[in-house]
Formats: sequence, structure tokens, C-alpha cells
Amino acid sequence: MQLDNTLIVVRSRSNAELIDLAIVVLRNDFFNILFWSFVGWIPFLFIDALALSPIVMTDRYSAESTFFLSDSDVLNRVVWHIVAMFILQAPAASLPLCNYIGQRMFRQEISLSMMRQNYFSGLAMKLYALVVKRGILAGLVVTILAGWTTNFSFFLEVFLLAVCIILPVLIARATRPFAPEILTLERQSVQSEIKNSRSQIRSYYAKRMKLLHTPIASQMFGRFIVMSGLSAALVCLLTMAQMWMFQVFSNWSNWGWLVVLLLLPVSLFFTSTYVAIYRFLSYIDSRILLEGWEVRLRFMSEASRLRVD
Repeated sequence: MQLDNTLIVVRSRSNAELIDLAIVVLRNDFFNILFWSFVGWIPFLFIDALALSPIVMTDRYSAESTFFLSDSDVLNRVVWHIVAMFILQAPAASLPLCNYIGQRMFRQEISLSMMRQNYFSGLAMKLYALVVKRGILAGLVVTILAGWTTNFSFFLEVFLLAVCIILPVLIARATRPFAPEILTLERQSVQSEIKNSRSQIRSYYAKRMKLLHTPIASQMFGRFIVMSGLSAALVCLLTMAQMWMFQVFSNWSNWGWLVVLLLLPVSLFFTSTYVAIYRFLSYIDSRILLEGWEVRLRFMSEASRLRVD
């Protein structure tokens, strides 16, 4: 590991520079980044397909056989659930990508065994922190319950899902966004120091979450607002660009099931990948601001050379 020869220059950056640098990182390692991002999304795509299938099938049947639901109502309902699940699941799905970028930053050779070992290490704590506490499990339960109802349920799908689950999750994510990075990138060093004690690892995680977020909570919230607006615009632009391409090559441009079940998830996937890269860069920038990380890396690299000599 080359601590003083990083793939991304370790220095403090403004938010605009982080947004631009995320594009550069994605462009320079496009296919590997997409691969590891897709690996993280695979289990969630299967789970979402199972959770959404009752809504799609029941609502399509209801729209064709009754006057209570129009086809546009069905589409809008499915769109809402797809977007909601992507919002909730994005941090957990980004774990393999976060691990990959963290390894690549120090120009380490990437191996499948290393990636697998780091991903499954402490999996129970990662699932609890990102799936249970960050609302994924609750969102899935609401989506499954909504699939049992024929018509749109305001209480289930607006009040519970949007107000009681997504809103608190977004507030937590705005002020404490670096849970995936702490759980993935800092876990191995922590295990070697505290000898795999689960209680000590949980205590370390809580301490790191507080130390890394509290001093710059207002800055994190501002970055979250900017990135949320940028992400929404990016999803819309990517979806419209795909529809335009279909219109050019096949003379088709209808807002239908192809858009909802294929083009929209593709747009959300690319956007979530970009946001994960931006969050990683913001994590590095936060450690530089709070811990003088660039200076620590230089001293650690020099100490490593002295031990070798």
C-alpha cells in the first residue's frame, strides 16, 4: 500500500471541486466502477422485483378491469416505489464500490478474494447499521404490504413510506452520510487493534460517526441539499436521453412500462453510482479537514519506509 502515492491527490477541496472530481474518477475507471456498483445492487434488484411484482400485476389487472385506476395511476405508483427503494438502498448497495475505490486509491492490486473477504467481514453489523437503522427493511415491509391492496393507499405509501421512513432517513443521511465508508474502509484496521471484540467495534463505530460528522454537520447538510438537487436533475436527464435514443432508433417515445421498469432503474443506477463516488470523496475531504489526513499519510508512509530499512 503506497500511502504517499495515492490515485487521488489528498488535499482539501470545495464542494464544486468534489462534484467535478467525481465525474473524473467515474470517467477514468468507468467499467470497473460500474461493475462493482452493479455487484452491490444485485441482491437489492432481486428483492425489489419480488416486492414490486404484486403491485405491478395487481394494479395492471385492476386498471384493465375497473374504473378506479387508470394506467397512468398504476405507472406513477410503481415509479414512486422504485424511486423510494433506490433512495433507501443506495448506501448499502454502494459497499462493494466503496471498498473498490478505497483499495484503488492507494494503488493496491484488487483481487476477488480480497473484495469478498472485506465485504462479508462484519456483515451482521453492516446489515444492522444500513438495512435496519437506515430504513431499508421498513421500506420493504411497507412496499410488500402495499402490494396486498388493489388501490393506492395514502396511509401506507405516503404517510408511512414517505413521512415516517424516508424523511427521517434523509435527515440522518444529510448529517451523517459516511456510515458505508466507516463500516467498510476502517473496519479491517479496527479489527486488528481491538481483537475482533464486537462491543468494542460497535463502540468505535459510534465514536467515529460522532467525531467525523458532528463538527461539520452544517457543511454536510449543505452538501446533501446540493447533491440531492443534482441527483434529481441527473435522473431526469438520463431518463429523457434514453427515451430520445429509443425515439431516434425505433420511433418510440411513450411513457410506459419499458420506461418505468427498465429506463428509470438504469438512470437511478448511474446516478447512485455517481453519488457513491461523490460521498467517498467527501469522506476523504472530511478526514482532511478534521484529522489532517494528508499529513498523517505522509508520516505513516515515512514510518513504513523506516521499518523496512
